[in-house]
Amino acid sequence: MTATAGAGKSTAVAQYVESREAPVAWLRADDGDIAAGRFLLYLERAIRIARPDHPAKVEEALARGISQQDTAALLAESTAGLDLLVVIDEIEHIADSTGSRSVLSAFLSYAGPSTKVILISRRNVDLGLARAELYGRVGHVREHDLAFSIGEAEEALTRLDRSEGVDVADAVRATGGWVTGVLFESWRSAHHVPGSGGEADPLNSFLSSEIMAALDTRCQDFLIRTAVLDVVSPQRAAQLGIKDGADTMRVLYDAHLPVEFDGPSRMRSHARFRDYLIDRWAELEETTQADIRYRYGQLLVLEGCPEEAVTQFLSAGDPAQAEDVAAEVILDVARRGDLELVERWLDAFRSWRVDSVPAFIAADLLVGLDHEEFGRAARAADRLLQVGDTALLSDSRLLSVMAWGYFVAGRVEDSLRVLDQLGPRDPQTAAMRFCIGVELVDDQAHYRDRPADTHTETDGLLARVDLAHGRFRELVDRGEIPLTAVRLAQVGALAGLGRLEEAQERLPANVSGWTYTRMQVEILAESGRPAEAWSALIAGRERLAASESPLYRMFALLAEAHLSLRFGRDVEHARALLRAVEQQPTAMRRVRVLEQLALWKGLIALLEDDVSEAANQLNAAVSLMTKWDRRLFLPMAAVYLAEAQWRANNEDLADAAADLALRTATEIGSTQLLNDSLADFPAVLSRRLDIEVDPDGPWHDLGRTLIINAETSEVVRPATLCVDELDTPAVVLSGRRHPVKLVKCIELLSYLATAGGSAPRADVISALFESKNDQAANAYLRIAVNGIRDLTGDPECIQVGDGHIRWSGGILTSTYVSTMTAYRRVRAANGPERLGLSMQLFNELDGKTILQGARSIWALDHQQRWAALVLDICHTAAEAAYDTARYGLAHRLVGQVLARDAYRERAWRLSMKIAAAVGDTDRVIAAYRDCEKALGELPTTPSKATRELLARLR
Repeated sequence: MTATAGAGKSTAVAQYVESREAPVAWLRADDGDIAAGRFLLYLERAIRIARPDHPAKVEEALARGISQQDTAALLAESTAGLDLLVVIDEIEHIADSTGSRSVLSAFLSYAGPSTKVILISRRNVDLGLARAELYGRVGHVREHDLAFSIGEAEEALTRLDRSEGVDVADAVRATGGWVTGVLFESWRSAHHVPGSGGEADPLNSFLSSEIMAALDTRCQDFLIRTAVLDVVSPQRAAQLGIKDGADTMRVLYDAHLPVEFDGPSRMRSHARFRDYLIDRWAELEETTQADIRYRYGQLLVLEGCPEEAVTQFLSAGDPAQAEDVAAEVILDVARRGDLELVERWLDAFRSWRVDSVPAFIAADLLVGLDHEEFGRAARAADRLLQVGDTALLSDSRLLSVMAWGYFVAGRVEDSLRVLDQLGPRDPQTAAMRFCIGVELVDDQAHYRDRPADTHTETDGLLARVDLAHGRFRELVDRGEIPLTAVRLAQVGALAGLGRLEEAQERLPANVSGWTYTRMQVEILAESGRPAEAWSALIAGRERLAASESPLYRMFALLAEAHLSLRFGRDVEHARALLRAVEQQPTAMRRVRVLEQLALWKGLIALLEDDVSEAANQLNAAVSLMTKWDRRLFLPMAAVYLAEAQWRANNEDLADAAADLALRTATEIGSTQLLNDSLADFPAVLSRRLDIEVDPDGPWHDLGRTLIINAETSEVVRPATLCVDELDTPAVVLSGRRHPVKLVKCIELLSYLATAGGSAPRADVISALFESKNDQAANAYLRIAVNGIRDLTGDPECIQVGDGHIRWSGGILTSTYVSTMTAYRRVRAANGPERLGLSMQLFNELDGKTILQGARSIWALDHQQRWAALVLDICHTAAEAAYDTARYGLAHRLVGQVLARDAYRERAWRLSMKIAAAVGDTDRVIAAYRDCEKALGELPTTPSKATRELLARLR
């Protein structure tokens, strides 16, 4: 509900609330400087007032390090099934608070259908509800909906005994039906603009000349001085230094004011009237304002609102009092995630107190870590150890983050000293000790020693360790985890599994810091978008510098070396980057750094054909990875080592390295990195296939994957225009589906999408525009091109010239192209992951044809390629079902394959294997005989592999 102040928003909602029997949680937003964590706590408190049986979870979740947005989502999900109405009033106060808006947006996004929410605001506040709008989950009440009609105005004025002598129709016309304008007669103001409603703000002059002028000086002064209070009582007024408050309020109670009274001793000004009074309050002398703010701060302390008191004391120019109060609460505020507020306080406090008060030092440490400013965090940790506060230095969570700050800042010994000498022996410090130790080559910690999750922010570091050790499936299988660091690790796992579209979609928004940048760079690189990966890496250099972290600098240099080698083979630049890494003080102690130094040096040596150096470096890389059970880069390193050993004439070692690569990829659950490295050195695959006996084995499967990858673009990015080729073809532009009357327009776009966006003009004409008359073919081409331009509304979207036809309207794709890309992702997975992805894809596409109505030579061939693609997906699903012992499903799927293509000998072998797996030897023979019969039509006979399989299975 969005309307001008005084439009009757809250009143209308209050009337609606009275008509409901369901519990109502009503929250009025605080001032514009509201902290997100506090807003979240207030929101839960309002819900618990409405539903006392609802458990309190927010404070505990924030204390565990769960982000504010994720905690808001958990709060929303916890109301599932409750018949609840949540009203949040005056949300314009949080319009400038990114954190509070994100918290409210998360709550709204995850609220279930039984939870209704009404938002009341004076102005539009962007809460990211576009998707909810799209699905019709959001309704709007605006100014004109609330405006009084003549009848409503007459009824309201009659109830107030104020209709006498009032031309109601004239009042409504003059005010545009603005509720406050009608009720308080603002149309009589000489400055009011008729029909302007509240937007011309006619009320100020009326409040000054008609309302305030009718009051004596004592009442006016009372109203103005108490304007800082949301609720005014004689006792609260007395705390501000105002005497005789009870007598004054009795006078005000009998006056005609835009104020709500709860008896003669408690009042709340109408929002618009309070705005006016605050404007008048701002006209008071500065010393008077400071005195009132100081007294108000004391009142807030007495009322148990120390955080709000800190703001008042600072505004009053009394930092000492603000510091004394803040010292008691600042760590609680920091731990619930309101670090922006904490940082503002620290900036406003006197530097000598920030450097000497233990709570402020600890808060500065937490702010530094949140900003990934590890130099700042380490310096704060030094000060904290120096002051030696016993209570804080026995807090295992604080000691753990101190240790991590030291570690990332390159002070390894200090991090170990904090944990080994100062830290209590509990799960929190044990987990942190593992996270640090497992990164060091001279430490005994091993991945097999991984402790259980602690349900604190340390779980984010444990998840990063899981990712670095290639535990992709384990990370993804954990499901939705609120911690942002865990979610980032899960995004990395999805990318490692080849699920790049999903990884991009789940990359958390509103996250900053170098860790996010590194993850973004890796996903862009895996998605085949090197230019964007470079841009993201360069854009992150400012964050990198601010981190003051040698470790992050090493990671950045290694990422840059990887990009240089993968996209461009720039060995000189990569070699210089690796030398820079080696110069970092702790580089030779860190396993993650050492393994990549050896890996990329080995690749450089391979590219330069320095066989001895390549074998030495890659042996070192593989040895490190296997010793410490680090699987992330192991498939890639093993493939490179296989190539190096072959060049060194060590064939057995080359085969062993290739087998290690395949075995590790299988354990990881993805062949993504294996496929990438085999594409770099395909001879490794070819040599392995030469000695393979089983034509249906994993190496042959990798060979088929390599061919599919070669035929498919690896670029993954959102499309500007998608040709929906299924059933009735159409074009999807900006999310909207547009039917296309001219079939040739669809054919031309499909052809260009398959060709990567550009094709020779002669090829397009011969493929799509069959005509013995070149002039006629060119005319048909012009018609199709103009039809596409008209459809998109962009005359430059398709270019015809220099012998080529080019699409230039953004990213162009089609059903066929996107399906091939999805199939590429299927082929990168294995085991249950491959079965799930292939079944999902097959179920979406089975029985559907493409480009109906198209009759060109290319379109007919395209339809055949489509049928073959869908059949390949079905066959892949059948193989995956067999590999995962889903024999019934495998039997059904392979039956569909053979019904459509009886000449697929590989499918007949799979059918025989399935029959043998369930002990049906008769069906094994029957499948072989059917294979023999089908191949006899060609004419040919089953291959040696099929005959040997029969003998083996019998």
